[in-house]
Amino acid sequence: MYDFTSGTILQTFESALGGTKTLQMVLDNPAPNPTRDQTDTQTVQALDGKLGNRARIVRAVERSDALMSAWAFPSAYHIKVIVRDGTAFWLSSGNLNNSNQPVLATPPQTEDRDWHVIVEDEGLASLFLAYLSQDFETAAQHQLTSSSATSAAVDDAHAKLAAETNPSPRFPRVSRHPPECPRRSFPVSSSRSRLCSLPIACRQPNQGQYLTQILNLIHSAKTKLYVQLQYIEASSGTGDHQTLLVAIAQRVAAGVDVRLIESLEYGEKWAEKMKASGVDLTANIRLQPNVHNKGFVVDSKIAVVSSQNFSPAGIRQNRDAGLILESPDLAAYFEQIFLSDWETKAKPFAPSTAKPSPKPAKPSPKPARPSPKPAKPSRKRPCPRKPR
Repeated sequence: MYDFTSGTILQTFESALGGTKTLQMVLDNPAPNPTRDQTDTQTVQALDGKLGNRARIVRAVERSDALMSAWAFPSAYHIKVIVRDGTAFWLSSGNLNNSNQPVLATPPQTEDRDWHVIVEDEGLASLFLAYLSQDFETAAQHQLTSSSATSAAVDDAHAKLAAETNPSPRFPRVSRHPPECPRRSFPVSSSRSRLCSLPIACRQPNQGQYLTQILNLIHSAKTKLYVQLQYIEASSGTGDHQTLLVAIAQRVAAGVDVRLIESLEYGEKWAEKMKASGVDLTANIRLQPNVHNKGFVVDSKIAVVSSQNFSPAGIRQNRDAGLILESPDLAAYFEQIFLSDWETKAKPFAPSTAKPSPKPAKPSPKPARPSPKPAKPSRKRPCPRKPR
């Protein structure tokens, strides 16, 4: 899990994992979510206190985490997957926080658009369990011992640094709509619900796996291509960004009904960059507040639920997970939600016509800010990864 800061979900874990049930978890340590009830460190402390030795929780081998002696993921352990008993799993674009998984009875100020799927299939559950277990075993070898006070201080330093360098945007609350996402069950035994997995996008030896799968999916679109992403970030130096945009533009040129929804908070500047790079998709883009989704619907037959953003890290570096769902029933379900967002929540993209303001004079250099990272960064080294 990338982020686990919902108090309600924490209470659910504590009550559900009674008796002899066990928990194994790999958790990243991002800057605290603005809607948090507690930090990730406090979540770990609460679960350890409640479950005792039935809880096995480690930090992910992520480069910026001060509690790790090595790293495998240079940007983020961005996955959102829970495997239950090796027979079923939950996979989402959203984390275990209040904005990604809002409680409808007491919704937070900001509610994000995310897609989720629960799959009861031993084969796929075993696949994801194998990756999560390998991540756990790798991370367990590189944990730095730390007291609660030191851990809390590191979290606080990360939070302050993140708030100063990347303040969270504030937007007026969007009017609530009646829930349009009723729970539906699709047995995998049904001939209409064949599920094909898009395996976890990991680093070597499967680097670029997500890009290959998604490009094939985009190229396969004959009538419809609906995409809802938090953002589309330029990937300077890799060519991935241009490759994805050109593939989408080719579908537009072929007469396919192409619609892209991006987050209002991030989408405009990336749409402008698309146009500047020679791939003008602005006529096909709408902007929607608080989109955290990373989903696709193709030809009303295939849906993708995943945690991968269109970014250099999301495509090639993070630990992420996704599923290609080859099912007209499932595709129709997510397509209905997408079109509801397109018509009622998303607004057409209006290219900026304002001229850029002249750059202000550079201020005098400020003293370097103390880094919250360990005093001896030389201890951090890329940890070896077993080929899979």
